[in-house]
Amino acid sequence: KKNIPNLKNIFVSNHPLSEYNSKKANNNSNVLLVLFAQNLNDELTDERLDKWVYFIKKSASINKVTEIHLRCHPRTSPNLLWPNKIKKRIEDYGYKISIIDSSSINLVKIIHKYFGVIGAPSGSLIVSRALRKDIFVVCIDNCSSGGPDDQSWMMGDLSGINVVQPNQSLSEKDFEINENIYNYSSISQILNKIMNNNFRYN
Repeated sequence: KKNIPNLKNIFVSNHPLSEYNSKKANNNSNVLLVLFAQNLNDELTDERLDKWVYFIKKSASINKVTEIHLRCHPRTSPNLLWPNKIKKRIEDYGYKISIIDSSSINLVKIIHKYFGVIGAPSGSLIVSRALRKDIFVVCIDNCSSGGPDDQSWMMGDLSGINVVQPNQSLSEKDFEINENIYNYSSISQILNKIMNNNFRYN
């Protein structure tokens, strides 16, 4: 309203990401966030479950984290066994691990807590990167359902997100903070540009 006072009937609404408070970002965090996005109604195969255990354990080891949070898609069936199978196997390596109730806890409100994020291809990775430009965000490609939604190319713009393949061995390089991060103009900047280009509103 301050930037475009000549426009009438302006209604202000908040984007879901506006709930994020950058001042809360914990730069001393020792917690890894793992985001799952597929297998909402079917179990992970043993082979894919083994790969997830490897990626989680190796990510924790390389980055020297001691605590891990698993977050499934909010619509993941509570009857599935694979989330707790992964939890149990990671616990056996001595890590403190918990499964987040994604149906009641908004990612935007907790992303400030984490040292870094790994996960399956999803919009959650894009949200994580958009809100936290100071942490690594790693996409584990084609390691869940194996369907079209399990491919990193389906995410579109991968700026700032490191992609690893299911048969790839992880190294420190995969967790480098990618500096190629998009920097979009703000809404007010876009609207000002429109107004300054002789935009007419009747």
